[in-house]
Amino acid sequence: MRLVTLGRLELQRAGTPAEPVVLQPKRLALLTYLALGNQQDYQRRDALLALFWPERSHPEARHALRQAVYHLRNALGDGVLESRGSEEVGLSPRVRCDAQEFGDAILAGRANEAMALYHGDFFAGVFVADASLEWEEWVSRTRARLRAGAAAAAWRVAELAIRSGDVTAGLAAAYRARELDPDDEPGLQRLMQWPPNARRISCRTVDRNDRVDRSLATAGGVLVREWRADQ
Repeated sequence: MRLVTLGRLELQRAGTPAEPVVLQPKRLALLTYLALGNQQDYQRRDALLALFWPERSHPEARHALRQAVYHLRNALGDGVLESRGSEEVGLSPRVRCDAQEFGDAILAGRANEAMALYHGDFFAGVFVADASLEWEEWVSRTRARLRAGAAAAAWRVAELAIRSGDVTAGLAAAYRARELDPDDEPGLQRLMQWPPNARRISCRTVDRNDRVDRSLATAGGVLVREWRADQ
């Protein structure tokens, strides 16, 4: 099983092509939090109740969580959702999540792999009915952290491409970095470290393609910011 959260939200069965598993948005949201939330192997049920059913009475919320876990277990198969005692639930590593793979690639310095995984913002365009403000804030923090990591990785890809002599790929990666973080002035300033012929080619490319941010042709550079996991 693979959980896709970057650019779209989808649970996929293994296979070629991958087969999507149809689940309600809240159940996919619960699965996502179990995969990524607070970087813990298990989540307390009471914490999940507060995130996803904040307006319900405690008995009603616990019933809703039991129903969600039941449907997820049916979809995922045996041994994928795990319990620890009666108050904690966790997700087996057998379910892979693209956001976790992206973070692992960032931490390992594999910028090209990270950018291949980043197909768009985390949990983009998904509405989870009746969820708490805390849930929305967690999604926003996670989205911002992953987007910042993608911008840093794109600058790193640009730097590596320029060093290898592939100016076209370097400029494309720099443009992607600017899309992800338009306010990254330190990154732009360091672009002046590019070789002179790379900057000249960048200027000619900009003249031919107005889509490319013109500031890439004259200023900036490669900023690889340290990846900091959300605590």
